[in-house]
Amino acid sequence: MSYAPQPLSDTHDLEQTKAWLRTYQRVRAATEAICAPLHKEDYMVQSMADVSPPKWHIAHVSWFFEAFILKPFQPGYQTLDPAYDHLFNSYYETHGVPFPRAERGAISRPTVDDVYCYRAHVDKAMQALLENPPEEHLPEILRRLELGLPHEQQHQELLLMDIKHILAQNPLCPAYRDDLAPGLAPTPEQEVPPLGWLDYPAGIREIGHDASRGGFAYDNEMGRHRQFVEAFQMADRPVTNGEFLAFMQAGGYANPEHWLADGWATVKAEGWRAPLYWVERDGVWHHYTLGGLVPVDLSAPVCHVSFFEADAYAQWAGARLPTEAEWETVAQDVPLTGNFVDQDHLQPVAAAKADGMPGQMFGDVWEWTGSAYRPYPGFRKLPGSLGEYNGKFMSGQMVLRGGCCATPADHIRATYRNFFPPEARWAFSGFRLARDPPTSKGMPMADHSEPRITLHPLSRRVRVLVDDSVIADTGNALELREKGYPPRRYLPRGDVAMAKLSVSHTVTHCPFKGDSTYYSLPDLSDIAWSYDHPIEEMQAIAGRLAFDGDKVTLQVE
Repeated sequence: MSYAPQPLSDTHDLEQTKAWLRTYQRVRAATEAICAPLHKEDYMVQSMADVSPPKWHIAHVSWFFEAFILKPFQPGYQTLDPAYDHLFNSYYETHGVPFPRAERGAISRPTVDDVYCYRAHVDKAMQALLENPPEEHLPEILRRLELGLPHEQQHQELLLMDIKHILAQNPLCPAYRDDLAPGLAPTPEQEVPPLGWLDYPAGIREIGHDASRGGFAYDNEMGRHRQFVEAFQMADRPVTNGEFLAFMQAGGYANPEHWLADGWATVKAEGWRAPLYWVERDGVWHHYTLGGLVPVDLSAPVCHVSFFEADAYAQWAGARLPTEAEWETVAQDVPLTGNFVDQDHLQPVAAAKADGMPGQMFGDVWEWTGSAYRPYPGFRKLPGSLGEYNGKFMSGQMVLRGGCCATPADHIRATYRNFFPPEARWAFSGFRLARDPPTSKGMPMADHSEPRITLHPLSRRVRVLVDDSVIADTGNALELREKGYPPRRYLPRGDVAMAKLSVSHTVTHCPFKGDSTYYSLPDLSDIAWSYDHPIEEMQAIAGRLAFDGDKVTLQVE
């Protein structure tokens, strides 16, 4: 899939150039459509150093065409203001001196109106250039245009990321738009099924963009190469909000056992206890979306998590993140369709059962991989200042794949390599799990001598109290012991005062037990949970209730 009207060639006719002009106008119009719901006050805000004010974005993408196409190739071109070359240069040190990123919110002048005049000035000059291009420079003009248009599409996604972060800081939780396409609420027959695993054999894979097939790709996708990939299993869908909530409720953010050292340091320093934009209201988790604050859809892919959080969940779940070679191996045979910006949800949505195929590989959420962002064999930077586009960031970043709900559909491909620092959370980022097969070449892949979970009958009396009221009293509890967590006592339903409890709206999924239902008291939410239909290995706890020791008093006599 490509935004381009047709692949570039060594010969160019007038009709091809007109087609590129139409594509240029379409991409530029899409940027302004994203900004249309904003108020002028929104354009100026910089909510953190990584976020740029919307005004800066729409100026910078115009600066890109001016700096790399109009100034070199349009005879007599005059910029509106020479200072713009400093203000709106992002990081091209070999071109000039960029304005500091963290201070972009201080640029109150030029005004929003001035910036739109600047865009119109650049658009008029680009139209004139493409309608009457200098023949000797046309191949290079189109090559740079072929980079400049996806560059603007990247900033369209960044605009939506940054607008979301800006508006989320407002305690009023204002909606960016109140007319977004809703996600389809699944019927019971369509609810997200338990995670499935797909097997992929070992073998030599071709990784990276195949230049012989034509089509645009960034320089960081180039250097197609052979890579031996061991046998692996890939999850058939991304991890959902409900599954991630189970990790949270199991103390995932409080247990350093699951975390990389830098990740655990970040959790403590930042006070993380949930994905970005999540907030608990009256015992129910909500999250800020571009449509405002709404209850978390437990069936949708979890979003706005860092690499550290994705990796910690994978450790807790007894799995890992896929390498980018594994991810691309799977994606090569998957149709390039999904929930992109074109679907107008601007939020990950639940999908139907994959039926033996990997689901949601493209769109919804960028998927963290376990691979560092490094060059492929044979990587060569673009010549000149444009060589700074990707290559100089190949340190301290992790690779994400697949696009998201804010990505234009014609911008993504199976070889596309996105990258962010491991602590970044404001991108539409989620993840899916991978794991090694149980055995390979007859040798064990991991030590399974000690099971993760064991069940033990408990002959001691267990009582559950809230204040002075007895909620449960049994001598027939089952103690569930799970590595890294305190023991949980599961009580027979007949020994629990079920008439005092009501089913809550909370439902979670644990990959080792199954789907759980939560129970509340009138003034105390989610004090207990039950696995009514657990996985086969956990049938002994079916229908029993476990209680949250932080909310009730548990007495073991």
